[in-house]
Amino acid sequence: MSELTNILGKLKKVAESVKTEIQALDEQINQLNHERQALIDAPVSRADYAAYVKADISRRCGPFLNQLRRFARGGKTSGANLNLSFGALERVHNAGQSQQFPYMNGDECFDGFNISPGAFYWYFGDLIAERFMDAMDTAHAWQEGGMPIDERRKRIAEIDQQMDELISKRDELASQLTSAGITE
Repeated sequence: MSELTNILGKLKKVAESVKTEIQALDEQINQLNHERQALIDAPVSRADYAAYVKADISRRCGPFLNQLRRFARGGKTSGANLNLSFGALERVHNAGQSQQFPYMNGDECFDGFNISPGAFYWYFGDLIAERFMDAMDTAHAWQEGGMPIDERRKRIAEIDQQMDELISKRDELASQLTSAGITE
């Protein structure tokens, strides 16, 4: 009986050691979670904010730009074909008519004013970004000196990798305890 008691005592010590290791891993995971959340919640610099604004404007003009490219390749738009011949262009010009260019929406040629939002962003994107940032500057005190976006993304990726490794190790230890019949 004393041999069994001795074995059970050793098993209990090993189990306590594994539980302590699991708790240490949980603490490391918790600390990494807090660091990750702090990086996510921290404000960005003015320059980084402006980069997001410019990227958003660029994305918004994408469909219009694609329509213009289709027109430029000679793709048929609503009633217009790309015609680069001198004769066709000169005839419209000399007649005082409007060329069949889809300036305002990338798809239709018309005399009215029906500008697509994408065209607006394409033609005036830099001005929109500049004016938007001017408005933000009057209402917001930017914090400079924070971690740049690229470094922040890199650190978050590192944290995610570390957490995955720690969680995997923790799960493996917990699985070993469970397979040994220890559930507490």
